[in-house]
Amino acid sequence: MVANMDSRSPTTNGSANKPYSDRGYTMEEAAIVDKAKGTHKETTQSAARAAKTAEQTREIAANTLDALHQQGQKLEVVERDLYEIDADVVEAKGILKYMRRCCLFFLCSCCCECDPNAQRDETRKARVKQ
Repeated sequence: MVANMDSRSPTTNGSANKPYSDRGYTMEEAAIVDKAKGTHKETTQSAARAAKTAEQTREIAANTLDALHQQGQKLEVVERDLYEIDADVVEAKGILKYMRRCCLFFLCSCCCECDPNAQRDETRKARVKQ
């Protein structure tokens, strides 16, 4: 047997289901215990809500990170396309410069014969996306 057990303890042999007055609590002590139980229940519910909110936040963060990664990949594709467009513009400027210089003085048929970019024009179809 255990010596010196407090008779007011709510965990004594089978007293968990008995009213507080049967366990030796005063009305004031019973009110304090009830208030503590209520506070504990509210705190537990609040902690559960906080944990749920934290999990939702993690999911949102993961989705946001994935969306940012996809946007970054799209921006890389756009940047690559811009470099190709820039190269095409530079090429077009060169052709226009040559046409202004050459074709204004000669017939258009002679422009193709002495064009330094004629060989490059032959490969243009392979470089341009269809």
